[in-house]
Amino acid sequence: MITLQPKSNSTAVESPVKPSEKAADLNFVGKNLTLEDLGTAAREPFPSGLSEGEQTRLLQQRPSVVLDGSTLFVGKIGDNSDSTVALNALKLINGGKIVTNGNTFRLKTARIIANDGLITSFLPTDLTPLDAPQGTSGQPGRNGGTVTLAVSASLDGILPVRLSGQNGARGGAGSQGA
Repeated sequence: MITLQPKSNSTAVESPVKPSEKAADLNFVGKNLTLEDLGTAAREPFPSGLSEGEQTRLLQQRPSVVLDGSTLFVGKIGDNSDSTVALNALKLINGGKIVTNGNTFRLKTARIIANDGLITSFLPTDLTPLDAPQGTSGQPGRNGGTVTLAVSASLDGILPVRLSGQNGARGGAGSQGA
């Protein structure tokens, strides 16, 4: 388990964000989601080379997302995708989780609130691929992928990040003997 610390304790911004500048917040309760469900405002590219205050101000214009018992999937197993999400705040509560499925995931946010939340590579049911057909070798498991978290203001709570790779698949039963 990795315990995350914010980049700095500064929460100052250069100027407050007006409500008309802010994207709508998203609250998901007990749902399975994909990155597309977060909308384009959360997935737009985030400029680099900005001061910390400018970054925080831009992040405050992005939506906040609450995953309350919901699961956000970052692509499918085997996609080898590379996705970035930029949010004002991410709240993972009541078993809310992000599942990377072995893909690369980058999260840039002003604040993370974690209370019984998790970022993990695979669901327990996907840790072992299906057994190979008769007379064939099993396939190796996929790696756990990469997660990059950039939190500019605060991290409240403990956020476990588990990026275990998959187990290898069992080989198929041997062929009929002579």
